[in-house]
Formats: sequence, structure tokens, C-alpha cells
Amino acid sequence: MDGRSNLLRDAQRREVVDRSARRRLGIATIGYEDQAIDDLIARVDAEELRSVLGHVLEALPAEQRDAVVGRVVLDRDYAGLADDSVDETAIRARVSRGLRALRIRLSGGRP
Repeated sequence: MDGRSNLLRDAQRREVVDRSARRRLGIATIGYEDQAIDDLIARVDAEELRSVLGHVLEALPAEQRDAVVGRVVLDRDYAGLADDSVDETAIRARVSRGLRALRIRLSGGRP
């Protein structure tokens, strides 16, 4: 027998023992769908990333931060972010620079 079949057999034995112990102790098992597990992992990852992202956003220059938040978080279009003092082209540049800075900081310095 190769090592993989031994690992599989050991895992199956442990599962039988675990199931038997749970039954004796009256511990119910709950089945989960793959999508529910993926959603849970995504929420945990988002919570962990939230504080990091907040710190990184705070480190951006105010103009870039406001442009990124307006465009990405608030889902406003570029024209809606532009005003009398800043045109749409400048807003696009601020969003682009801000997102690039976020990407570099979140990836550990890799562009």
C-alpha cells in the first residue's frame, strides 16, 4: 500500500471515531453548503481587511482618498464627483493614483 491510501484510511478511521464520540456526547453536527462556507470565509476576510484598508485609506492624500471613496465606495460616476474647482479628468487621475497606492500598500509594496 502506498502512503496516500494509508492517509485516507486513517482519516476515515478518525471520522468514525469522531462521529461515534459526538453521538455518545449528544453533540449535534450541522451540515453546511459550500456556498455558505465560502460566504463565511469572505465575511471574515472582509472584516480582517476592513481595519487594514481603513489605515491605508487614511494614509492617502485627502484628494485621492475622497476621490476613491466617492467612486468606489459610494459608486458615484466621475462627472458626479467633479465640481467647479476640479474637472472630471482630474478626478479620474486622483482615483487612478489612489487605487494604485492602495494596491501597492496592500500587496506589501509590489505594484
